[in-house]
Amino acid sequence: MNDKRNLWPQRKAVLVSYSDSATPHIRELLRQFNWSLVGSTENYEEAFSVVEGGHAYMLLVHDSPTLPSIYVLRMFMRSPISLVTPTILFLDDEHWHESLSLTRLPQAVGLGKPLSPARFGPIMQELLYHWESKPMVAMRNSVYQYLRTKDAKVFFSVLKKFAEIPLLADLTSVYRANILLQANRHAEAERALLVRVKAGVKDLNVMFQLFDLYLRYAQPAPAYKLIQGLYKMQKGSMLVEGDLFQAAFLLGHYDLAAESLKRMQDKSWLTDHIAPNLVSLYMASGLPKLAEKEFLGTKAEFHALVHAWEKEW
Repeated sequence: MNDKRNLWPQRKAVLVSYSDSATPHIRELLRQFNWSLVGSTENYEEAFSVVEGGHAYMLLVHDSPTLPSIYVLRMFMRSPISLVTPTILFLDDEHWHESLSLTRLPQAVGLGKPLSPARFGPIMQELLYHWESKPMVAMRNSVYQYLRTKDAKVFFSVLKKFAEIPLLADLTSVYRANILLQANRHAEAERALLVRVKAGVKDLNVMFQLFDLYLRYAQPAPAYKLIQGLYKMQKGSMLVEGDLFQAAFLLGHYDLAAESLKRMQDKSWLTDHIAPNLVSLYMASGLPKLAEKEFLGTKAEFHALVHAWEKEW
């Protein structure tokens, strides 16, 4: 049986939230499991830095209307530490359907609002049961050491042993690919991930790592094919929408990229960024009337934009 004192370097979590009123309640819910909250911030990149710096070992994300927690999770997934950081998303009712995607991300769980001990307790117990199992403790400690020492050779040899443990097979393949990519061994990294995909992998981390690999090596066509299939599989999850937009844009499919942005706009996502990007996409697609509908300035300013666009292109 694991010694509870050695399961975590520190039992500390960090919260991403736009609601100051939620923080004391979440702090108390954590305290009942001997965890503490090191801080709360509206800036998700700041929260990621707290985790990456070894000051917190759990990430909590509180939904907000314009910045849903599922989007924050996808941003966090680009950090190697995210795969071994238990993450709880506090989902509003309108985002609860996103909990379907979380069933295929071992590091994350969704919790509906309003928050209560009756809701939080079972979820936290289940999360800790998974992450405090002997294989997961060994995996986490190895990742912490690797990220601290950057000794890829030692970590790679450890991963070979972990690959034989079914619980760690997908996680291992993602970290192996990550190391190979850092060594510019692109083809080997792709093979390591494709082996898991062909084996019927259920862990979305593998799929997203493969997608990021294709984009990193300027291969938007396979990236779009992969993410489009994933989008259908996840029934239009917003976890995938940003990647679908990015791949379509890089392929020059501006109409499809605009469709992705419109879906985000319809859900009131990232409201400060959607309209300007839609204007640019519609202009690039030769659709100035649609661009004008999205333009937030005056008619005179829009006509000046059209003139500048025509002059440049």
